[in-house]
Amino acid sequence: MIYVEYKFHELFTVEIIDPSKFPFNINFSRKRMENIKGPGLYFITIDGEIVFLGSYKTDNDIIADRWIRYMHTITCRGINIGFGNKKIEWFKKTYSPLFIRHNITINETEIVNERLRDTGYVTTRNIVKYCMSKWNILNNMDNNLNLSFHFFKPDAKDASEFVKDIASIKKHLIQQINPPCNSQYKIRQNTLNLQDAIDVSKKTF
Repeated sequence: MIYVEYKFHELFTVEIIDPSKFPFNINFSRKRMENIKGPGLYFITIDGEIVFLGSYKTDNDIIADRWIRYMHTITCRGINIGFGNKKIEWFKKTYSPLFIRHNITINETEIVNERLRDTGYVTTRNIVKYCMSKWNILNNMDNNLNLSFHFFKPDAKDASEFVKDIASIKKHLIQQINPPCNSQYKIRQNTLNLQDAIDVSKKTF
């Protein structure tokens, strides 16, 4: 098994596009041109805390296929972020209280015209709740954001077996690690610290 940590500032740069569309006004440009290939499992961490656990089944470039999308959603700052094909009433009930609590003014016209659809970068309530809990970091985000992708790859000889079992491996690890942005998050269960999660993952495959 191969384990590598990739830091945000090594992979992406931040560009504020339109201050009037805050908080969804950051574009993330790719900085690392060399591909990072799967298959594998990955954690996203902020300030050394596990945020999300994901999986990748192919040997394509995971930066283009997954990680740049998560920069838009996992920070709640991306210009492409969407909330799915919903009505504004649903948005106001589900998400507005989370933003209002942090004195964030939401432009409802922009939400209706640009966000209430499948943008390809659709976020979830667990992700937005986590972003709001870290808003002191994400509010004034720059290229020094302490975010990392922790990538676990099987050895080449084990890759096909890993891909076959990837769904059950991912489910098992989510249950043990309990990342707050995954849909399976249990609020009454602690999230493992990073080192324990790395150790558990290394023993899994």
